[in-house]
Amino acid sequence: MRDSLAARLDESRLRALELWAEQVIRTDGPWAEQAIRTDGPWAADVIGELTDHARRHPLRERLQELLMLALYRAGRQAEALSVYAGLLRRLREELGISPGPAVKELHRRILRADAGLGGEPARYTALPAPSQLPADVLHYVGRHREVAHLSAALTAGSVSCAVVAAMTGMGGLGKSAFAVHVGHLVRSHFPDGQVYARLSGSQTAPAEPGDVLDTLLRALGAPTDAIPFPLEERAALYRSLLSGRRVLVMLDDARDTVQLQHLLPGSAGCAALVTSRNRLADLEAGIRVHLDVLSPDESRELLCGQIGEARMRAEPQAATALAKACGHLPLALRIVGARLATRPSWPLGAVADRLGDEADCLSQLATPRLGVEASFRLGYDQLAPDEARTFRLLALPDGPYLTARWAAVTLEMPEASARSVLERLVDLSLLESPAPDTYQYHDLLRAFARKVCRETDPEQVRSAVVRRLTGYFLASARTAYRIARPGHPIAGQLTATESPGFPVETRRQAHRLLNASIEPVLAVAGQAATVDDCLRMAVALVLALDPLLEETHQWDRIIRPARAMLARARARRDDRSQGRMGYMLGGALLQIGRLDEAGPLLDEAEQAAEAAGDAVVHAEIVICRGIAAAYQGDKETADAFYRRAVGLARTHHSRWTVANAQVSIMVNLHRVRPEEALEAGRSALRAFEELGDPYGTCAALRGLAVTARVQGRLETALDLHAESHRLAEAHQLPLLEIANRISEAECRLALGRTQDAVGILERAVDDSRRLRASQLESRAARLLAEALEQTVRP
Repeated sequence: MRDSLAARLDESRLRALELWAEQVIRTDGPWAEQAIRTDGPWAADVIGELTDHARRHPLRERLQELLMLALYRAGRQAEALSVYAGLLRRLREELGISPGPAVKELHRRILRADAGLGGEPARYTALPAPSQLPADVLHYVGRHREVAHLSAALTAGSVSCAVVAAMTGMGGLGKSAFAVHVGHLVRSHFPDGQVYARLSGSQTAPAEPGDVLDTLLRALGAPTDAIPFPLEERAALYRSLLSGRRVLVMLDDARDTVQLQHLLPGSAGCAALVTSRNRLADLEAGIRVHLDVLSPDESRELLCGQIGEARMRAEPQAATALAKACGHLPLALRIVGARLATRPSWPLGAVADRLGDEADCLSQLATPRLGVEASFRLGYDQLAPDEARTFRLLALPDGPYLTARWAAVTLEMPEASARSVLERLVDLSLLESPAPDTYQYHDLLRAFARKVCRETDPEQVRSAVVRRLTGYFLASARTAYRIARPGHPIAGQLTATESPGFPVETRRQAHRLLNASIEPVLAVAGQAATVDDCLRMAVALVLALDPLLEETHQWDRIIRPARAMLARARARRDDRSQGRMGYMLGGALLQIGRLDEAGPLLDEAEQAAEAAGDAVVHAEIVICRGIAAAYQGDKETADAFYRRAVGLARTHHSRWTVANAQVSIMVNLHRVRPEEALEAGRSALRAFEELGDPYGTCAALRGLAVTARVQGRLETALDLHAESHRLAEAHQLPLLEIANRISEAECRLALGRTQDAVGILERAVDDSRRLRASQLESRAARLLAEALEQTVRP
């Protein structure tokens, strides 16, 4: 009862206050003017009483309405609008509703400076519409699709809210220039003005939102004495002044969404262009444009605009190399272009050569006011210690990309933790993530990270990074080797590692894993060969790739790194590494038909392997020398090599190598001594089947099929080819599939089934060309020509 009475009395007092205030505000005559004038004796009483009670009763709309009217008539329009903004926010957050019609109507009349309200609003309407966008570039280059998309979205507008467009990307990409260019293109759609604020988010001291709001409010016409101090009130006034107007707001270089929270317009008809190195994943942006580097053509166009078409035409290849050396980064291109423009006698090629030195390239990309390294360092200096360490160290291994698992191995941390840090670096545009769990550096960012690493981390830390990743790759490849070549002794003779590697369990998984990562694996192997005490580990890693290379015919991939590693082994007088690397390089050249180069290398490799006592590799080299002789038509020499390999392998109990040599004997002798070939092939087939090696089994079956065809047992040959083909298909052995098809086509031609043979050979030519298996392609094409000739004979 007592509470109810108190509530009724409180309501009566509020109602009396409202009636009194309304009477004072709306009464005509000199007394009312004295009461509400800014310097009148009653102004403080009326506005003070209303402010005090409005604060106690924040959801009472009549109190807020009267306070707005009193403030407006006192010439304090900004504060009146701020009261409305606060009421609107509270009603939406606490009750989920909007103000009533009376308050909304008063708000609209205040915005229009309605003369019927009285007051002194003239000082808000005297300023012209702001036009604060920085100057556009004279000839903007590239990004045509992004410019068109963003311009269309901004001019289409939104019926319910402001349009927010976020432009993100690494430093030096020209995000600000892009936003300014688009802003100028659409400025006519924002007749009430364009305002600009530099947020300095990439600096050590980013702009405070309150200070930015002060600048924006002044630009929008708010007088200094009407701008409230509290951040929330400034933001409310800012949104109020934008309400009902078409204004474009550019917020340049934002740190994060916390900085942006109070700076975004809230009313339909307005738009915000936000640039940031941070991807601003938690920003509610209707449009996102993540900028990348320029295309090669756009890079050349940008350079041409600075140095002239004549110099571009005079050195077209050097111009292309120069753009590539700049990483197609607009900032780098502009710096180089400006330097060349002021040095007209400098050859483009000389500058491109300077930029090719990773250790010195960043010093070439700087002017007194601009610098790629300075731009990158702004982002780096914002990193937490663990993020900075990750950014530095993961840049050390060569290769086009890395994964979270590799990062975890390299940094000796849990994979989940590594992935979290990597994703943070992606959010800050210091890394790119082109696919899930795949990360990569821009070339110049990698150069910067390595430079900082050399300045920060000692040599033993840097070399340990490469050593750990090489060990992980080697352990994974060793496991894959054991699965692909069961029973082969080389897997047990590869350099020991501390890492267990990736847990490969099946042949298909091993094949997929290594095939997908062969490029970074070879890059790291080549790099590791230059690190003290890592040469043998690097050589072992390349040797462990032998089954994958043989089954997918990717021999051309290893030629360049293998040459460098072989030179390193020679320089160190390491016979073991020289023999193994000579075997891999010579074998690769042999497989792609470069016999003149392969022969001397294999001869040298055999001598080195024999000197090192590397018996198993020695036997494999001898088999390769036999294949080289067979390719040159010297079957007797080839047979001698194969039989010597059998003897070497038996001496060291390598049953797999014996069987491998026997398959070569069978293929070499199947035309001249078919019975002897058949015996060797059957022995090899038994060995491979008992070892559980599908590759060897498939090769032996094919050899037996070829031997059966030569002996005139054509149907038996077709059955053996079918069995070999099924095995090759099941275990993804594409080269053996092609070889089987070619031999099967020969059988069908011998049986008079020419049309069948043509179809098989056409597919063999296409597949061998796709795999760049030149010898198989040549053989299939020759047989196809013969088959087609038979089809047109009368």
